[in-house]
Amino acid sequence: MKSLVLSITIGAVLMSSYINSQMDLIFTPGYGVAFTKSNIHAIQDSYSSYILLTENDAPEGITVNADPNFDRKHISDFLSFQLALSGNWVYFGISYMPNKFVQERSVMFSNGYGRTFRWEDKRNEVLFDFGFGSKYIDVFGTFGVNFNKYRMTSYQVYPDGSKSLSNDFYFNGVFKTEDTGLAYGFGIKIKPINFLAIDVRYLYANHKMFGEYRTSDITEGGMVLTDFSFARSPVMSEFPQDFNAPYSHKNSIAPMFNKHYLTISLIFHYRTND
Repeated sequence: MKSLVLSITIGAVLMSSYINSQMDLIFTPGYGVAFTKSNIHAIQDSYSSYILLTENDAPEGITVNADPNFDRKHISDFLSFQLALSGNWVYFGISYMPNKFVQERSVMFSNGYGRTFRWEDKRNEVLFDFGFGSKYIDVFGTFGVNFNKYRMTSYQVYPDGSKSLSNDFYFNGVFKTEDTGLAYGFGIKIKPINFLAIDVRYLYANHKMFGEYRTSDITEGGMVLTDFSFARSPVMSEFPQDFNAPYSHKNSIAPMFNKHYLTISLIFHYRTND
């Protein structure tokens, strides 16, 4: 027993000595910019169908003015956090990348009444990085999981600019859902000087986990955008993909929002072995 403890102690000391002499242990908070492209076709289709609905229902002499459709592409800043071991031809890291994207669109009548839709896409990427490491450059593949929350808020707008979520208006509501999926990609980290590194990576965030059924097959469940409202008929507790079609679970929006990322980050990087 004593010899086993002694062996483990010696091994730990040798490993620590090896890491300290050959590797950099890096804790790296950072700040960057994300260029993204999201698969939000269902949100775009829903918005287009609402414009058509208002145009068909507009009283005589009243015109409809609508904002352009929701954007699939965004540029936003974000914070990231990384813990990495780099050097001696090996790189291993754990990365956390939270980000949030918000956009609003309005469809207004010429008399000042209308509706505003606010779309919020909040994501948390937890990634594991593996690859080649050295003193000045790391090249790696990345794989992990994303935890996502989505929200569509639909407001009635009055001529004075005020907004209402009152149950008096049929389409009002805060429609929410959550989803988890896999993410994978690749990246490069350039470390020209101590205390500063540039992290560039491409990431594809899927809406599915291993073994998950097609989301379209489970829209009868609770994974769609819904406000669980008791003030309306149960078939209208979901946010419709087509405002001109019968309201049902089949006409609701499931979270199939895949996303592509290209991120560039400045990393606070402390090199332990300079």
